[in-house]
Amino acid sequence: MSTNTSSSLAGGQVSGHVGWVPPPRGRGTINIIWSCLTVLLICSYKCLHLNIPHEDELEAGWHKLWGAIPYWPERPALRRLLRKVKWMAIIIIAPEFVAGVAAFELQQARKDLADAKKLAPDFAKWSRERDELRRCGECWHNPPDSQPRNSELTLSHAFYARMGGFVHVTLDNDESGGPRMKRARLESVESYCRFLNQCASEKRAVHLKSESDIQGLVKSDHLTKVVAIAQALYLVLDCIARTNQGLPISPLELSTAAYVLAAAAMYGFWWHKPQDVAHVTQLCGGPEPSGTSCYKRAELIVGDHAFSIVFGITSHLAPYVFHLIAATFGGVHVIAWRWDFGSDLVKTMWRVCAVATSATPIFILCIILGISRWHVDILDLSWITWIKSVAQACWIGTTVGLSVCYVFARAIIIFLSFYTLFSMPVGAYQTVAWTDYLPFIS
Repeated sequence: MSTNTSSSLAGGQVSGHVGWVPPPRGRGTINIIWSCLTVLLICSYKCLHLNIPHEDELEAGWHKLWGAIPYWPERPALRRLLRKVKWMAIIIIAPEFVAGVAAFELQQARKDLADAKKLAPDFAKWSRERDELRRCGECWHNPPDSQPRNSELTLSHAFYARMGGFVHVTLDNDESGGPRMKRARLESVESYCRFLNQCASEKRAVHLKSESDIQGLVKSDHLTKVVAIAQALYLVLDCIARTNQGLPISPLELSTAAYVLAAAAMYGFWWHKPQDVAHVTQLCGGPEPSGTSCYKRAELIVGDHAFSIVFGITSHLAPYVFHLIAATFGGVHVIAWRWDFGSDLVKTMWRVCAVATSATPIFILCIILGISRWHVDILDLSWITWIKSVAQACWIGTTVGLSVCYVFARAIIIFLSFYTLFSMPVGAYQTVAWTDYLPFIS
Protein backbone atom coordinates (compact mmCIF):
# COMPACT_ATOMS: atom_id res chain seq x y z
CA MET A 1 0.00 0.00 0.00
CA SER A 2 2.80 2.36 0.91
CA THR A 3 4.54 1.61 -2.37
CA ASN A 4 1.45 2.50 -4.38
CA THR A 5 1.00 5.61 -2.35
CA SER A 6 4.56 6.75 -2.81
CA SER A 7 4.30 6.35 -6.59
CA SER A 8 1.25 8.55 -6.83
CA LEU A 9 0.50 12.17 -6.18
CA ALA A 10 -2.30 13.43 -3.97
CA GLY A 11 -4.43 14.19 -7.02
CA GLY A 12 -4.14 10.64 -8.36
CA GLN A 13 -1.56 11.49 -11.05
CA VAL A 14 1.47 9.27 -11.60
CA SER A 15 4.66 10.90 -10.34
CA GLY A 16 7.96 11.12 -12.14
CA HIS A 17 9.23 12.61 -15.40
CA VAL A 18 9.68 11.17 -18.87
CA GLY A 19 11.48 12.30 -21.99
CA TRP A 20 10.40 12.01 -25.61
CA VAL A 21 7.04 10.24 -25.93
CA PRO A 22 6.04 8.96 -29.39
CA PRO A 23 2.47 9.59 -30.58
CA PRO A 24 -0.07 6.87 -29.81
CA ARG A 25 -0.38 4.25 -32.52
CA GLY A 26 -3.65 3.91 -34.32
CA ARG A 27 -6.35 6.30 -35.48
CA GLY A 28 -10.07 6.62 -35.09
CA THR A 29 -12.94 7.07 -37.52
CA ILE A 30 -13.18 10.76 -36.71
CA ASN A 31 -9.49 11.18 -37.62
CA ILE A 32 -10.15 9.74 -41.08
CA ILE A 33 -13.21 11.93 -41.59
CA TRP A 34 -11.58 15.16 -40.44
CA SER A 35 -8.36 14.63 -42.39
CA CYS A 36 -10.33 14.01 -45.61
CA LEU A 37 -12.75 16.89 -45.05
CA THR A 38 -9.84 19.20 -44.33
CA VAL A 39 -8.24 18.30 -47.65
CA LEU A 40 -11.53 18.84 -49.48
CA LEU A 41 -12.27 22.21 -47.87
CA ILE A 42 -8.79 23.72 -48.01
CA CYS A 43 -8.04 22.52 -51.54
CA SER A 44 -11.41 23.69 -52.87
CA TYR A 45 -10.79 27.09 -51.28
CA LYS A 46 -7.34 27.44 -52.82
CA CYS A 47 -8.24 26.03 -56.24
CA LEU A 48 -11.14 28.38 -56.80
CA HIS A 49 -10.43 31.28 -59.20
CA LEU A 50 -13.64 33.30 -59.52
CA ASN A 51 -14.05 36.34 -61.71
CA ILE A 52 -13.88 39.85 -60.31
CA PRO A 53 -17.13 40.59 -58.44
CA HIS A 54 -19.61 43.24 -59.47
CA GLU A 55 -19.01 46.83 -58.44
CA ASP A 56 -21.58 46.84 -55.63
CA GLU A 57 -20.05 43.65 -54.20
CA LEU A 58 -16.59 45.22 -54.22
CA GLU A 59 -17.80 48.27 -52.34
CA ALA A 60 -20.02 46.44 -49.84
CA GLY A 61 -18.88 46.05 -46.25
CA TRP A 62 -20.28 44.70 -42.99
CA HIS A 63 -23.09 45.78 -40.71
CA LYS A 64 -21.54 47.04 -37.51
CA LEU A 65 -22.73 46.94 -33.93
CA TRP A 66 -22.42 50.36 -32.27
CA GLY A 67 -20.67 51.51 -35.42
CA ALA A 68 -17.51 49.57 -34.64
CA ILE A 69 -18.03 45.80 -34.30
CA PRO A 70 -18.83 44.02 -37.60
CA TYR A 71 -21.37 41.24 -37.15
CA TRP A 72 -23.00 40.50 -40.53
CA PRO A 73 -22.05 41.23 -44.17
CA GLU A 74 -24.14 43.59 -46.24
CA ARG A 75 -26.33 41.99 -48.89
CA PRO A 76 -23.89 42.40 -51.84
CA ALA A 77 -21.01 41.12 -49.69
CA LEU A 78 -23.15 38.19 -48.53
CA ARG A 79 -24.02 37.39 -52.14
CA ARG A 80 -20.32 37.34 -52.98
CA LEU A 81 -19.57 35.08 -50.01
CA LEU A 82 -22.38 32.65 -50.85
CA ARG A 83 -21.21 32.48 -54.46
CA LYS A 84 -17.78 31.36 -53.31
CA VAL A 85 -19.29 28.78 -50.96
CA LYS A 86 -21.47 27.49 -53.81
CA TRP A 87 -18.52 27.01 -56.15
CA MET A 88 -16.47 25.39 -53.39
CA ALA A 89 -19.28 22.87 -52.98
CA ILE A 90 -19.33 22.26 -56.74
CA ILE A 91 -15.57 21.65 -56.73
CA ILE A 92 -15.93 19.14 -53.90
CA ILE A 93 -18.85 17.29 -55.51
CA ALA A 94 -17.78 17.49 -59.18
CA PRO A 95 -14.09 18.49 -59.46
CA GLU A 96 -13.91 17.07 -62.98
CA PHE A 97 -16.53 19.58 -64.17
CA VAL A 98 -14.66 22.59 -62.79
CA ALA A 99 -11.40 21.19 -64.21
CA GLY A 100 -13.09 21.19 -67.62
CA VAL A 101 -14.14 24.81 -67.08
CA ALA A 102 -10.56 25.70 -66.13
CA ALA A 103 -9.28 23.99 -69.28
CA PHE A 104 -11.74 25.97 -71.39
CA GLU A 105 -10.66 29.22 -69.76
CA LEU A 106 -7.02 28.41 -70.47
CA GLN A 107 -7.77 27.67 -74.10
CA GLN A 108 -9.83 30.85 -74.36
CA ALA A 109 -7.05 32.91 -72.77
CA ARG A 110 -4.49 31.50 -75.20
CA LYS A 111 -6.67 32.38 -78.17
CA ASP A 112 -7.28 35.89 -76.81
CA LEU A 113 -3.55 36.34 -76.24
CA ALA A 114 -2.70 35.30 -79.80
CA ASP A 115 -5.28 37.75 -81.20
CA ALA A 116 -4.09 40.54 -78.91
CA LYS A 117 -0.46 40.12 -79.96
CA LYS A 118 -1.53 40.65 -83.57
CA LEU A 119 -3.32 43.86 -82.58
CA ALA A 120 -0.52 45.17 -80.36
CA PRO A 121 2.83 43.94 -81.71
CA ASP A 122 4.49 46.97 -80.06
CA PHE A 123 3.27 46.16 -76.54
CA ALA A 124 6.81 45.47 -75.33
CA LYS A 125 7.93 48.78 -76.83
CA TRP A 126 5.07 50.55 -75.05
CA SER A 127 6.14 48.97 -71.78
CA ARG A 128 9.70 50.19 -72.23
CA GLU A 129 8.42 53.68 -73.02
CA ARG A 130 6.29 53.59 -69.89
CA ASP A 131 9.24 52.54 -67.76
CA GLU A 132 11.30 55.33 -69.28
CA LEU A 133 8.59 57.87 -68.49
CA ARG A 134 8.38 56.45 -65.00
CA ARG A 135 12.10 56.86 -64.49
CA CYS A 136 11.88 60.42 -65.71
CA GLY A 137 9.01 61.12 -63.34
CA GLU A 138 6.70 62.42 -66.04
CA CYS A 139 3.85 60.08 -65.15
CA TRP A 140 4.68 58.90 -61.62
CA HIS A 141 6.46 60.41 -58.68
CA ASN A 142 7.43 57.09 -57.14
CA PRO A 143 10.76 55.50 -58.16
CA PRO A 144 10.79 52.58 -60.60
CA ASP A 145 10.81 49.04 -59.37
CA SER A 146 14.22 47.49 -58.89
CA GLN A 147 13.00 44.12 -60.14
CA PRO A 148 12.81 43.57 -63.91
CA ARG A 149 9.33 43.50 -65.43
CA ASN A 150 7.93 41.19 -68.06
CA SER A 151 7.15 43.68 -70.81
CA GLU A 152 5.26 41.25 -73.04
CA LEU A 153 1.58 40.45 -73.17
CA THR A 154 1.02 37.32 -71.11
CA LEU A 155 -1.72 34.90 -70.15
CA SER A 156 -2.20 36.95 -66.99
CA HIS A 157 -3.43 39.84 -69.17
CA ALA A 158 -5.79 37.52 -71.03
CA PHE A 159 -7.19 36.00 -67.84
CA TYR A 160 -7.48 39.40 -66.13
CA ALA A 161 -9.44 40.81 -69.07
CA ARG A 162 -11.80 37.82 -69.16
CA MET A 163 -12.32 38.22 -65.41
CA GLY A 164 -13.66 41.72 -66.02
CA GLY A 165 -10.52 43.51 -64.87
CA PHE A 166 -10.47 46.25 -67.54
CA VAL A 167 -13.34 48.75 -67.28
CA HIS A 168 -13.87 51.53 -69.81
CA VAL A 169 -15.23 54.67 -68.12
CA THR A 170 -16.93 57.53 -70.00
CA LEU A 171 -19.18 60.45 -69.11
CA ASP A 172 -22.75 60.19 -70.31
CA ASN A 173 -26.06 61.91 -69.72
CA ASP A 174 -28.84 60.35 -67.70
CA GLU A 175 -32.57 60.59 -68.46
CA SER A 176 -32.79 64.04 -66.91
CA GLY A 177 -29.86 65.33 -68.92
CA GLY A 178 -27.41 65.36 -66.03
CA PRO A 179 -23.94 63.85 -66.21
CA ARG A 180 -23.39 60.28 -65.15
CA MET A 181 -20.53 57.81 -65.19
CA LYS A 182 -20.88 54.96 -67.67
CA ARG A 183 -18.82 51.83 -67.04
CA ALA A 184 -18.38 48.94 -69.45
CA ARG A 185 -16.18 45.94 -68.80
CA LEU A 186 -14.00 44.81 -71.68
CA GLU A 187 -14.67 41.28 -72.83
CA SER A 188 -11.10 40.34 -73.78
CA VAL A 189 -7.50 41.50 -73.82
CA GLU A 190 -8.00 42.13 -77.53
CA SER A 191 -10.37 44.99 -76.66
CA TYR A 192 -7.80 46.29 -74.16
CA CYS A 193 -5.12 46.38 -76.86
CA ARG A 194 -7.54 48.09 -79.22
CA PHE A 195 -8.05 50.78 -76.58
CA LEU A 196 -4.28 51.22 -76.13
CA ASN A 197 -3.85 51.61 -79.87
CA GLN A 198 -6.19 54.61 -79.77
CA CYS A 199 -4.28 56.35 -76.96
CA ALA A 200 -1.42 58.82 -77.15
CA SER A 201 1.88 57.68 -75.65
CA GLU A 202 1.46 59.58 -72.35
CA LYS A 203 -2.09 58.34 -71.81
CA ARG A 204 -1.12 54.85 -72.90
CA ALA A 205 1.62 54.79 -70.27
CA VAL A 206 -0.94 55.54 -67.57
CA HIS A 207 -3.24 52.68 -68.57
CA LEU A 208 -0.57 50.13 -69.43
CA LYS A 209 -0.46 47.13 -67.11
CA SER A 210 2.47 44.76 -66.84
CA GLU A 211 2.21 41.17 -65.65
CA SER A 212 3.69 42.13 -62.28
CA ASP A 213 1.09 44.90 -61.93
CA ILE A 214 -1.70 42.38 -62.42
CA GLN A 215 -0.16 39.80 -60.10
CA GLY A 216 0.24 42.56 -57.52
CA LEU A 217 -3.56 42.76 -57.30
CA VAL A 218 -3.79 39.16 -56.08
CA LYS A 219 -4.92 38.88 -52.46
CA SER A 220 -4.28 35.17 -52.10
CA ASP A 221 -2.39 34.35 -48.91
CA HIS A 222 0.55 31.97 -48.94
CA LEU A 223 -0.24 30.38 -45.57
CA THR A 224 -3.40 28.60 -46.69
CA LYS A 225 -1.64 27.56 -49.88
CA VAL A 226 1.14 25.91 -47.86
CA VAL A 227 -1.43 24.25 -45.57
CA ALA A 228 -3.39 22.95 -48.57
CA ILE A 229 -0.29 21.50 -50.22
CA ALA A 230 0.94 19.95 -46.96
CA GLN A 231 -2.44 18.39 -46.16
CA ALA A 232 -2.91 16.98 -49.66
CA LEU A 233 0.68 15.71 -49.75
CA TYR A 234 0.25 14.00 -46.39
CA LEU A 235 -2.88 12.20 -47.59
CA VAL A 236 -1.18 10.96 -50.77
CA LEU A 237 1.99 9.88 -48.92
CA ASP A 238 -0.06 8.12 -46.26
CA CYS A 239 -2.02 6.18 -48.90
CA ILE A 240 1.22 5.16 -50.63
CA ALA A 241 2.83 4.13 -47.34
CA ARG A 242 -0.21 2.12 -46.26
CA THR A 243 -0.28 0.32 -49.59
CA ASN A 244 3.43 -0.44 -49.30
CA GLN A 245 2.95 -1.96 -45.83
CA GLY A 246 -0.20 -3.86 -46.75
CA LEU A 247 -2.54 -1.79 -44.56
CA PRO A 248 -6.10 -1.12 -45.78
CA ILE A 249 -7.13 2.33 -47.01
CA SER A 250 -10.62 3.62 -46.39
CA PRO A 251 -12.74 4.30 -49.50
CA LEU A 252 -13.16 7.88 -48.27
CA GLU A 253 -9.40 8.38 -48.39
CA LEU A 254 -9.27 6.89 -51.89
CA SER A 255 -12.00 9.25 -53.10
CA THR A 256 -10.18 12.19 -51.51
CA ALA A 257 -6.93 11.16 -53.21
CA ALA A 258 -8.78 11.12 -56.55
CA TYR A 259 -10.07 14.60 -55.73
CA VAL A 260 -6.49 15.78 -55.10
CA LEU A 261 -5.52 14.67 -58.62
CA ALA A 262 -8.43 16.58 -60.17
CA ALA A 263 -7.67 19.64 -58.02
CA ALA A 264 -4.03 19.57 -59.13
CA ALA A 265 -5.11 19.57 -62.78
CA MET A 266 -7.55 22.39 -62.07
CA TYR A 267 -4.88 24.48 -60.35
CA GLY A 268 -2.49 23.85 -63.23
CA PHE A 269 -4.99 25.13 -65.79
CA TRP A 270 -5.53 28.25 -63.66
CA TRP A 271 -1.84 28.75 -62.90
CA HIS A 272 -1.67 32.13 -64.69
CA LYS A 273 -5.13 33.31 -63.64
CA PRO A 274 -5.08 35.92 -60.84
CA GLN A 275 -6.86 34.72 -57.71
CA ASP A 276 -9.09 36.70 -55.33
CA VAL A 277 -8.68 39.94 -57.28
CA ALA A 278 -10.93 42.71 -55.97
CA HIS A 279 -9.69 45.60 -58.09
CA VAL A 280 -10.49 46.75 -61.61
CA THR A 281 -8.39 48.91 -63.93
CA GLN A 282 -10.35 51.91 -65.15
CA LEU A 283 -9.64 53.06 -68.71
CA CYS A 284 -10.79 56.66 -68.93
CA GLY A 285 -11.78 58.60 -72.02
CA GLY A 286 -11.65 57.77 -75.67
CA PRO A 287 -14.23 55.91 -77.75
CA GLU A 288 -15.65 52.73 -76.31
CA PRO A 289 -13.70 49.82 -77.78
CA SER A 290 -15.57 46.95 -79.33
CA GLY A 291 -16.08 43.92 -77.16
CA THR A 292 -17.44 45.61 -74.05
CA SER A 293 -20.32 44.70 -71.81
CA CYS A 294 -22.33 46.67 -69.29
CA TYR A 295 -23.69 43.53 -67.74
CA LYS A 296 -22.49 41.64 -64.72
CA ARG A 297 -19.70 39.19 -65.41
CA ALA A 298 -20.32 35.47 -65.10
CA GLU A 299 -19.07 33.77 -61.98
CA LEU A 300 -16.86 31.47 -64.01
CA ILE A 301 -16.19 31.86 -67.70
CA VAL A 302 -18.06 29.16 -69.58
CA GLY A 303 -18.55 29.74 -73.30
CA ASP A 304 -21.99 29.41 -74.82
CA HIS A 305 -21.01 26.18 -76.57
CA ALA A 306 -18.14 25.06 -74.37
CA PHE A 307 -19.83 21.79 -73.53
CA SER A 308 -22.21 21.55 -76.47
CA ILE A 309 -22.17 18.29 -78.41
CA VAL A 310 -23.63 19.94 -81.49
CA PHE A 311 -21.95 23.30 -82.01
CA GLY A 312 -18.23 23.60 -82.71
CA ILE A 313 -17.11 20.86 -80.38
CA THR A 314 -14.02 20.04 -82.44
CA SER A 315 -12.54 23.47 -81.77
CA HIS A 316 -12.77 23.29 -77.99
CA LEU A 317 -10.37 21.63 -75.62
CA ALA A 318 -12.59 21.70 -72.53
CA PRO A 319 -14.92 18.76 -73.33
CA TYR A 320 -11.99 16.47 -74.06
CA VAL A 321 -10.17 17.46 -70.89
CA PHE A 322 -13.37 17.15 -68.88
CA HIS A 323 -14.09 13.62 -70.07
CA LEU A 324 -10.50 12.46 -69.70
CA ILE A 325 -10.27 13.86 -66.16
CA ALA A 326 -13.67 12.36 -65.34
CA ALA A 327 -12.53 8.96 -66.63
CA THR A 328 -9.31 9.19 -64.63
CA PHE A 329 -11.23 10.32 -61.56
CA GLY A 330 -13.51 7.31 -61.85
CA GLY A 331 -10.63 5.01 -62.68
CA VAL A 332 -8.98 5.76 -59.35
CA HIS A 333 -11.96 4.18 -57.61
CA VAL A 334 -11.41 0.96 -59.58
CA ILE A 335 -8.27 0.50 -57.45
CA ALA A 336 -10.59 -0.68 -54.66
CA TRP A 337 -11.85 -3.59 -56.80
CA ARG A 338 -10.61 -6.29 -54.40
CA TRP A 339 -10.94 -4.36 -51.14
CA ASP A 340 -12.89 -5.62 -48.16
CA PHE A 341 -16.11 -3.59 -47.93
CA GLY A 342 -17.69 -5.72 -45.23
CA SER A 343 -20.56 -6.68 -47.54
CA ASP A 344 -20.81 -8.30 -50.95
CA LEU A 345 -23.64 -5.94 -51.87
CA VAL A 346 -21.56 -2.85 -51.05
CA LYS A 347 -18.58 -4.27 -52.94
CA THR A 348 -20.74 -4.94 -56.01
CA MET A 349 -22.25 -1.46 -55.89
CA TRP A 350 -18.79 0.08 -55.62
CA ARG A 351 -17.48 -1.96 -58.55
CA VAL A 352 -20.42 -1.11 -60.79
CA CYS A 353 -20.25 2.60 -59.98
CA ALA A 354 -16.46 2.71 -60.35
CA VAL A 355 -16.67 1.14 -63.80
CA ALA A 356 -19.56 3.44 -64.74
CA THR A 357 -17.72 6.61 -63.71
CA SER A 358 -14.59 5.56 -65.59
CA ALA A 359 -16.20 4.15 -68.75
CA THR A 360 -19.13 6.54 -69.24
CA PRO A 361 -16.98 9.63 -69.98
CA ILE A 362 -15.05 7.66 -72.61
CA PHE A 363 -18.29 6.55 -74.27
CA ILE A 364 -19.59 10.13 -74.30
CA LEU A 365 -16.29 11.37 -75.74
CA CYS A 366 -16.50 8.77 -78.51
CA ILE A 367 -20.04 9.94 -79.30
CA ILE A 368 -18.82 13.54 -79.47
CA LEU A 369 -16.00 12.56 -81.82
CA GLY A 370 -18.48 10.56 -83.90
CA ILE A 371 -20.81 13.54 -84.21
CA SER A 372 -17.94 15.81 -85.19
CA ARG A 373 -16.63 13.41 -87.83
CA TRP A 374 -20.07 12.64 -89.21
CA HIS A 375 -20.83 16.36 -89.37
CA VAL A 376 -17.76 16.96 -91.50
CA ASP A 377 -18.06 13.96 -93.82
CA ILE A 378 -21.79 13.45 -94.31
CA LEU A 379 -24.09 16.06 -92.82
CA ASP A 380 -23.40 18.67 -95.48
CA LEU A 381 -25.47 16.64 -97.94
CA SER A 382 -28.91 18.24 -98.06
CA TRP A 383 -30.74 15.09 -99.18
CA ILE A 384 -30.11 13.34 -95.87
CA THR A 385 -31.19 16.20 -93.62
CA TRP A 386 -33.80 14.01 -91.98
CA ILE A 387 -31.14 11.37 -91.26
CA LYS A 388 -29.07 14.07 -89.62
CA SER A 389 -31.96 15.06 -87.37
CA VAL A 390 -32.73 11.48 -86.34
CA ALA A 391 -29.06 10.65 -85.74
CA GLN A 392 -28.48 13.79 -83.70
CA ALA A 393 -31.58 13.08 -81.61
CA CYS A 394 -30.40 9.52 -80.93
CA TRP A 395 -26.88 10.60 -80.10
CA ILE A 396 -28.03 13.44 -77.88
CA GLY A 397 -30.48 11.15 -76.09
CA THR A 398 -27.75 8.55 -75.57
CA THR A 399 -25.35 11.19 -74.28
CA VAL A 400 -27.92 12.58 -71.86
CA GLY A 401 -28.74 9.09 -70.63
CA LEU A 402 -25.06 8.27 -70.08
CA SER A 403 -24.57 11.59 -68.30
CA VAL A 404 -27.44 10.80 -65.94
CA CYS A 405 -25.91 7.38 -65.24
CA TYR A 406 -22.58 9.06 -64.51
CA VAL A 407 -24.16 11.50 -62.06
CA PHE A 408 -26.00 8.70 -60.24
CA ALA A 409 -22.84 6.57 -60.08
CA ARG A 410 -20.85 9.51 -58.68
CA ALA A 411 -23.52 10.15 -56.06
CA ILE A 412 -23.50 6.49 -55.00
CA ILE A 413 -19.71 6.49 -54.69
CA ILE A 414 -19.86 9.58 -52.48
CA PHE A 415 -22.49 7.88 -50.31
CA LEU A 416 -20.54 4.61 -50.09
CA SER A 417 -17.34 6.46 -49.20
CA PHE A 418 -18.97 7.50 -45.92
CA TYR A 419 -21.19 4.44 -45.48
CA THR A 420 -18.23 2.04 -45.49
CA LEU A 421 -16.85 3.78 -42.38
CA PHE A 422 -19.45 1.83 -40.38
CA SER A 423 -17.71 -1.46 -41.22
CA MET A 424 -14.01 -1.40 -41.99
CA PRO A 425 -11.13 -3.86 -41.53
CA VAL A 426 -9.24 -3.49 -38.26
CA GLY A 427 -6.04 -2.75 -40.16
CA ALA A 428 -7.60 0.43 -41.56
CA TYR A 429 -7.21 2.01 -38.12
CA GLN A 430 -3.53 1.14 -37.81
CA THR A 431 -1.07 3.86 -38.76
CA VAL A 432 2.26 3.86 -40.54
CA ALA A 433 4.94 4.77 -38.00
CA TRP A 434 6.80 7.48 -39.90
CA THR A 435 3.66 9.30 -41.05
CA ASP A 436 2.74 9.94 -37.39
CA TYR A 437 5.47 12.59 -37.31
CA LEU A 438 4.27 14.51 -40.37
CA PRO A 439 2.21 17.67 -39.73
CA PHE A 440 -1.43 17.34 -40.70
CA ILE A 441 -4.90 18.34 -39.56
CA SER A 442 -7.32 15.68 -38.34
